[in-house]
Amino acid sequence: MCFEYTTGVIANLSLQDLQQQRANTWDTYNTCLGHGKTHYNHLILGQYDTELAARGVAADETIQGVFNGAGTY
Repeated sequence: MCFEYTTGVIANLSLQDLQQQRANTWDTYNTCLGHGKTHYNHLILGQYDTELAARGVAADETIQGVFNGAGTY
């Protein structure tokens, strides 16, 4: 696992890192084949979206994600 999503690390990310890791998770979620990997990336994606909403920022859908990049399961 690239990201320990149970420790509250998401709240400590810079906005740029948060957006990039969300994009990585979105890309991995959309292209992976395993049910478990899909499930956990979906959960993490929700946590990124919650953190962005708490900061009053919309997700930047124009950022190119990296499959299995930083912040993914």
